[in-house]
Amino acid sequence: MDSRVCVTGASGLLGSYLCVELLKAGRSVRALRRPTSNLSWFNRIVERELGENREELMQHFSWIEGDVTDVVSLEEAFESCSEIYHAAALVSFAKKDRRMLDKVNVLGTANVINVSLAMSSKPNVCFVSSTATMGKVENSPVDETISFNHDDVNSYYSKTKYDAELEAIRGREEGLNVAIINPCIILGFGNWNSGSAGFFKNARNGFPFYTGGTNAFVDVRDVASCSRKLMDMNLFDGRYLCTGWNKKFVKVFRLLANEFDSKPPRIEVKPLMAEIAWRISGILQFFTGNGLITKESARAGLRDVAYSSERLKTDAGHTFHAFEDAMKYHVAGFIE
Repeated sequence: MDSRVCVTGASGLLGSYLCVELLKAGRSVRALRRPTSNLSWFNRIVERELGENREELMQHFSWIEGDVTDVVSLEEAFESCSEIYHAAALVSFAKKDRRMLDKVNVLGTANVINVSLAMSSKPNVCFVSSTATMGKVENSPVDETISFNHDDVNSYYSKTKYDAELEAIRGREEGLNVAIINPCIILGFGNWNSGSAGFFKNARNGFPFYTGGTNAFVDVRDVASCSRKLMDMNLFDGRYLCTGWNKKFVKVFRLLANEFDSKPPRIEVKPLMAEIAWRISGILQFFTGNGLITKESARAGLRDVAYSSERLKTDAGHTFHAFEDAMKYHVAGFIE
C-alpha cells in the first residue's frame, strides 16, 4: 500500500465510494464514522465495487469512531495520515435542521482544517463542497467564475456549504494544500432511503409526479475518482465543478423507471402545485414531525440550471461516465 489517508463521512454514499476508489488506488484507508452509523449499505457497496479483490484490499481499511464536531476524535483519526478527504456533511432543507447544518457543515469543516493545520506534518486536504455554493447566470452554464450571491441563496444548506468552503480557503491561506471539488446531484447505488439515492426508490415505486426543471447530475464514481485525481495531481488552486450531465428531471426519472420496468412519471408539477405541496407538507410536519417537501426543495425542482465541468476535464483529464450507461449500472445494483 502507498500512504495512509482518512475519509470523513465514510459511511455515506460518496464516502463509501471514496473509500473504494482510494483502496483501488493503493491507499491504506482510515474511515471516520459516528457510533450510530449504519454500515449495511457501505458493506453492500464495498462488496459490489471491490468484487473478488475485496478481502485483500479490506486488509488495508479500518474504521475509527468519531465525529467532525469532536476535535479529539479528529486528532486521533488524522494521526499519521498524509491525505484527508472531508466528505462529511448534512444535507437538509428543513428549518428545524438549521442549527445542525451550521454545526456539521461549518463548524465540522473548521475543525477538519484546524486539526490538519496543527499537525506536525500537514496533510493535503480534499474538501467536498457543492454546486449549491455557486452563483447563478442566465442562458449559459455556471462555471467556477460565477461568485456566490447572498441575495440569491437557494437554501440555508447552500449558505452553510459556502461558509464551509470559506473555511477550506482559510486553510489554504494558513498553509494547507486544499483541493475543493463541487459536485452537483450525486446519483449511485446506495442507501435509497436517504438523500439523492431516493431518486432510484421513487422510480422503482412508479412515483407519478415530475417537475419541468433542469439540473446537473453526476455518477458517484466520477466524484470519487475526480477527488482522488485533484489530490494526486496537486490541483489545489480555486475550485472544480464536478458535473456529468445537465438533464431535465423528467428525463432522469423516465430512464430510471424504464430500467426498473416501472410506470414512468406522468403528472407534471406546475408552480402552483409546488407551492401547495410544500405548504401542506409544512402543516403535516407540524402535526407529525415528518415534512418531506420544503419550500426550497419544491421550488428547486422547477428551476432550469446548468453547470460546466470543463475546468475539471481539462486540468484532471477526466472523462465522465455516459448518462444511460451509468444509470443502468446503478439500477442493476438495486435489482441484484
